[in-house]
Amino acid sequence: MTIIHSSAPTRPETPSTFVPPSPAVKAALRAYVTKTTQQRLDAGLYPDGRIRDMAAYARHLRNGGQA
Repeated sequence: MTIIHSSAPTRPETPSTFVPPSPAVKAALRAYVTKTTQQRLDAGLYPDGRIRDMAAYARHLRNGGQA
C-alpha cells in the first residue's frame, strides 16, 4: 500500500490580521441594526426589505419615506 503525501505549500502562510471589534463598536453596530430593523417594520417591510404590509408601505411612500 502506497501512502500519498501532499506537497508542502509553495509559499509560507501569513498570520491573520483580523482584529475583533471593540465592545463599543459592537454596541454601536447593534444599535444601528436595531434602529434600521424597526424603521423597516414601521414602513411595512420585512427586515430583509421585502414588502410585508402594502398599505403601510404605501403610507410610508406617501409620507416621503418617513414612517
